[in-house]
Amino acid sequence: DAWELYDFNDDEVMARRALAAGAAVRVLVVDSSKFGRSALCQNGSIADFHYVVSDRPPSKRQREILLDGPTRWLCREEDE
Repeated sequence: DAWELYDFNDDEVMARRALAAGAAVRVLVVDSSKFGRSALCQNGSIADFHYVVSDRPPSKRQREILLDGPTRWLCREEDE
């Protein structure tokens, strides 16, 4: 799914959720090599974050989902 986040370890998932629960602003920093991959443990959703910072713009599907929520996607501008 274009919106779900995964991890390989339940302990890491629980630790990240605990950290996020106490945060006033949640930021996900992810490089595009992680998109489209899955693992054993679902770690939430991009919608759980206020900001996503990535090395590339969101896909068409991700843009459609972003329109329905408060999450903002930030990436560097492409060189022209």
